Amino acid sequence: MLILFVSIIAYSLDISSSPKGYYKSCEKNIKIQLLQLSHHFLNIFVQFAWLSNDKRILYIYAFTPLLVLLHWITNRGNCIVSTTVNKFCKIDGYDFRELFHVVEFDKYKHFSTIRYIYVLVAWMIAIHKIRTLP
Repeated sequence: MLILFVSIIAYSLDISSSPKGYYKSCEKNIKIQLLQLSHHFLNIFVQFAWLSNDKRILYIYAFTPLLVLLHWITNRGNCIVSTTVNKFCKIDGYDFRELFHVVEFDKYKHFSTIRYIYVLVAWMIAIHKIRTLP
């Protein structure tokens, strides 16, 4: 439930802090808005679901980063959700404005490296929790 709440906050921050007119051509398209919210949900899930002590969530989490990575590899580094949003919102070169982007953490010099290490360590913790939780 907390992940959904944080996802809604991330989505709201994305929409409210985007450059003027960024989402103008699709702001009333409910399907695109739900797609954006789903994109934020998946992102927040990948970032924080390892904190759960529910084995079902941890099992889902254990496969999610791998599936996201496979998705990126098979789509030549492009996300199908971002591509769809680009098309419908008429945005050239859309970068997903995830929570870390909106709060400008991505401006730090080693942000990408830190994020990849974070996801790897979080994944390892989740696997450990799956093995040790009753």
